[in-house]
Amino acid sequence: MYWTISIVAFVMMVFFFFKSKLYLDTRVLILATLSIIYIIPVFLPFEKSKNFTTKKFFLLIITWVFCTFYLPLRSVHFNYYFFVLFTFRFSIMTYSCLLFFIRDEQNIKLKNTAQQYCKPIIAFLFLLSLIILFTIEKN
Repeated sequence: MYWTISIVAFVMMVFFFFKSKLYLDTRVLILATLSIIYIIPVFLPFEKSKNFTTKKFFLLIITWVFCTFYLPLRSVHFNYYFFVLFTFRFSIMTYSCLLFFIRDEQNIKLKNTAQQYCKPIIAFLFLLSLIILFTIEKN
């Protein structure tokens, strides 16, 4: 089943990649590479390391942040506002992935460790939302 879905997704990706005006954009290639790295363990059996779940978790966060924050930008200006908004998006994606991780994880010890990070992330998101509310200029 995974092979069929992946082959269809790959064919569609190649088709739309060349039909899109973004085909010269390296951001699309970076996103595709991150997605492929994330899905490889489904197809290639290997011995998973102790930190495999954590690495996969952070790869998922990076992929989602890249897809939802960096990819839609037309130009990037590295300044205070970019940093604050990037940190906010990274924190939102971390919290979202953490909730799904807690729901899906079978290892109770990892699940309990992940649950301990929920409240600090929510507090940090609240602080960042206040910073965004009071410092970033309204257009």
